[in-house]
Amino acid sequence: VWAGSLSGDASTQKEDCQLAYDRMQAVVPTVPYPDNVLFSDVMGGLLYRLGRYDEALAALSRKPIDNLAGADSRAANRAAFLAMTFHQLGKPSEARKQLQARAESSPPVSERLLREAEALIAGPAKSVRAQGERP
Repeated sequence: VWAGSLSGDASTQKEDCQLAYDRMQAVVPTVPYPDNVLFSDVMGGLLYRLGRYDEALAALSRKPIDNLAGADSRAANRAAFLAMTFHQLGKPSEARKQLQARAESSPPVSERLLREAEALIAGPAKSVRAQGERP
């Protein structure tokens, strides 16, 4: 599921992300604890890909748990998705701050995701979009 949210293939991405989101929603009642950071990160990436930026921001903004296996790589991807989400919400300074955090993190997991975030934020700032509005 996480790989689907990282994918840059726009032709199938929206459909794949919607399917993954629907499947994850089906398991929400079975998630062992409400602040499951891995679950929130995946949902945040999917919600971003679906253009649901306010919801993506809420999911990606949950407090990370640093002692989980793979926390560094998830933090790096979370920062990239937060940067793109802030950009889409018309908050360029927050976007740049998150992108800088992503660039400084170790290890860089998805260079494709980093390039996507850098390209998006290097372009013109976006105006705030209504929830669910298509890009």
